[in-house]
Amino acid sequence: MILVVLWLLLALPGLGQQPASLEITSDPPGATVVLDRQILGHTPLKIYPLRPGQHHLRVSAGEDYRPYIVEDYQALPGEA
Repeated sequence: MILVVLWLLLALPGLGQQPASLEITSDPPGATVVLDRQILGHTPLKIYPLRPGQHHLRVSAGEDYRPYIVEDYQALPGEA
């Protein structure tokens, strides 16, 4: 049993670590938030728990605004 738990801790990144969180706001509010190609909602938005590691973030507020894109957002354990 201990070996299985140890294997899971080593094999699955982020498992056993404190989760990260991400708070997103925009002006104007109501922008669409997409994290790792999944629509999560609209701003203002707090994402918790967030798996520590690398993520792709996109925030867009419609055709009149240029989308904000972060290709390599690095979420750190316990980061708020």
